[in-house]
Amino acid sequence: MRDWLPAIGQLIKIHQQIRQMDAKKLWRHELPRIPATPEQVRDVENTIGPLDASYRTFLLFANGWERFYQWVDLFGTSDLMGEAFQRASDRIHELEGVLASEGVLLANTLPIAMTGPEAVNDAPDLFLIVNVPDGSAGRVLWLSSEVVDTFKDFEEFFASMTEYNRLEANELAQMSH
Repeated sequence: MRDWLPAIGQLIKIHQQIRQMDAKKLWRHELPRIPATPEQVRDVENTIGPLDASYRTFLLFANGWERFYQWVDLFGTSDLMGEAFQRASDRIHELEGVLASEGVLLANTLPIAMTGPEAVNDAPDLFLIVNVPDGSAGRVLWLSSEVVDTFKDFEEFFASMTEYNRLEANELAQMSH
């Protein structure tokens, strides 16, 4: 079981840097939600099926994160059981052709993050874990109207999104000089 606290703490620091430099207030800057309880995670799994082990563990440290990256919300248990999951499921169907080109069946996907509904965007970004039958870590796909990026698993996804946030902080720092 990975200790997510250092990785979450690092991203919080990067978000603080972005918030300080975001003079135009382009995005809301949120902290991660408090950890999910094991019961909340079990309720989700009883409803939608088993979660990827790494994502499941992450939820026990942070139960989702609004504005995880720009307009993107990383889903927590309430999102997986509510309107956000339904919006993401609808979006998955719109991207069925893109998934097919990656050799991915709709039934083998779990949405874990998506551009929030407040974003003005005709093609919201969607992040999916591709579930694998043997229970090993599934890769994560970042989709818009096409594949934007792929990650070998949830941990690589989180690390990469931390780097995307760091790049955003660096760009804002250069603009302020």
